Amino acid sequence: MTRVYNKWTSEQEAFLRDNFEQYMDKELAEMLGVTARSIHGKACRLRLLRSKAALSARSSGEHSHNWKGGVRVNNIKEYNRLMSYRYRRGPKAEIYKKRHKVNALVQYALRKGILKKGVCAVCGATEVVGHHEDYDKPLDVIWVCVKCHAELDKRKRARDKAKAKAAI
Repeated sequence: MTRVYNKWTSEQEAFLRDNFEQYMDKELAEMLGVTARSIHGKACRLRLLRSKAALSARSSGEHSHNWKGGVRVNNIKEYNRLMSYRYRRGPKAEIYKKRHKVNALVQYALRKGILKKGVCAVCGATEVVGHHEDYDKPLDVIWVCVKCHAELDKRKRARDKAKAKAAI
């Protein structure tokens, strides 16, 4: 199969030269009806470069990969407080607190030699994490690999959901 390449017209090249600083490749591609890769390649061949000011303007604010919805750096504590609400005061706060305490206790028991990691109880893998069926029994740990742990948690959530439906 042969690829069909459309030649760049002089109008398209002129448009690219005039607007290269103002728009990013993706936006220019939409305007000209070509791919962003095509824009990039043509810009390299024409030796077009964006200034640092243009690049920083296009990668700041909501264009940045770190955009957090308008939270200012001086207000990051407030953002973190709001985001952690569900863990500290949300509907499942008590479960999260209990889980944190149990996991800390298991880590302590591992350090002191009270508990020893084994192999995955499901598949036999050696890289394992602890799984608790009941957080009221903190040292009753089932050692499973990450993949099997996700499956066990999925089943546990399904059981809990079924119990909640049955209680209604």
